[in-house]
Amino acid sequence: MSNNFDDDEDQYFGSDLARLDLLKIISDHYPEFDGVHPACLTIPMIDQLGFDEMIEDIQGNGLRHSLLRTKDRLLLDGKVRLLACYVVGQEIHVKDDSGIVDPWQQVYRLNLCRRSLTPSQVLQVKSEIEAGAGQ
Repeated sequence: MSNNFDDDEDQYFGSDLARLDLLKIISDHYPEFDGVHPACLTIPMIDQLGFDEMIEDIQGNGLRHSLLRTKDRLLLDGKVRLLACYVVGQEIHVKDDSGIVDPWQQVYRLNLCRRSLTPSQVLQVKSEIEAGAGQ
């Protein structure tokens, strides 16, 4: 598997999670998406060590959980998996979930149940989810 970087200029900064530009990577490399749902952006990124572990897992096992896309073609769940796939050149799998009634609650359920967030992160996400769901 090869990565998606030019030899002369590493425009996406390798696997340095803090410097990867999610929106640019999506617009340049993933026509499956027209952007990122705001609810997806409320979930904090994992730390660099967790990202490195995800990269290693995807390199060894491939992408095991599909990325979730709204009926409007927005990435709803899987932003870190998408970035890890991009870094290692792994093909992505997209699941359309047009049956989602409330994408904000979907993101909340998917991420707060499976992610190790600090109590302050959980409160921040809950606040943003509640504000977003009311829009």
